[in-house]
Amino acid sequence: MALPTSLYGALISVGISVLIFAVGILIGKALGWAITNLLKKVGMDEWLEKFAIGRAIAKSGYKPSDFFGKITAWLVYATATVLALYSTTVFLNIFVASDILKTILVVYIGGFAKAFVIIIIGFLLVDAFIGYLYKSSDTVEEAEFLGPIAEYLRVLLYIVTVVFAIEQGGIQVSFLSNMLTPIMWGITAVMVIVILSKSLSKHFKAGNDEEGEEEKKSRM
Repeated sequence: MALPTSLYGALISVGISVLIFAVGILIGKALGWAITNLLKKVGMDEWLEKFAIGRAIAKSGYKPSDFFGKITAWLVYATATVLALYSTTVFLNIFVASDILKTILVVYIGGFAKAFVIIIIGFLLVDAFIGYLYKSSDTVEEAEFLGPIAEYLRVLLYIVTVVFAIEQGGIQVSFLSNMLTPIMWGITAVMVIVILSKSLSKHFKAGNDEEGEEEKKSRM
């Protein structure tokens, strides 16, 4: 491993790294503030709270605009930190460390940003689709019967969205798919049981109502 031959060169390397980190922090704060205020002005908080993901963010103690602003800021902070360290390791010719930092920057930070965007958009589309299913029911009985099916589809589509997002982020998810397969079968089994129980209870209730009406007619 070849080290810099002068203290002057080492100080320049450290100074560049500190400058990258400081500029990154400033950019992160500015971007976070800009995104938070922009989303507030366009009414993103009220719009997102119509969806399940928006209500989940609100329950965590953040408004959606604040949440997305903080995520953006922390992504920039993380990028600036890794870039600063990468600059130092490249100058010091520590190639093993620089390769690791490059992987972290491209695969993990970049992959997280890409997966995060896909998950948010995917969850919004899923919630819109499930909301449409609920609105398509004409009676209370249909809504009660459709509820478990809709929630089952919501969970299933959430899982598919997350797996797809992680895969697009550059992370291998074959082990995750294998792990989720029995979980999805378990959810499916529970769903079938719920639908059958609701169907049977509805059938027996209708039968009891018919028997009651026949008794009333016979008494008359």
